[in-house]
Amino acid sequence: MDNRKRLPFIIMLIAGAITGIFAYIRDFSLLDTILWLACAMCVFYILGYYFRWILDGFERDIREKEKEAAIEAAKLAAAEESAVIEKEVSSEDENFMNEVTSESGEEGSVADLF
Repeated sequence: MDNRKRLPFIIMLIAGAITGIFAYIRDFSLLDTILWLACAMCVFYILGYYFRWILDGFERDIREKEKEAAIEAAKLAAAEESAVIEKEVSSEDENFMNEVTSESGEEGSVADLF
């Protein structure tokens, strides 16, 4: 994230260096060189800031998707856990009812008791 904060400055400085070299090779006057440098640096700073904003947006989207996936995984795990608990409880109830019917000496199902 820290490197991304520096991105507009880096792009601006590279553009300024290229503009300065170009102005020196073309023998621009000092005033023209300063104007071209100022314009180029401002434009490329804005472009670098926009590029950083786009990258931050991608990171926000990725974080939101990870959070949604984690929530869905937690819900799925909770649903599976509750299903396992229900199975355990219903099998324990069935075993208890079978024991009760076998102790009373009556043969039959659990439904016959009610």
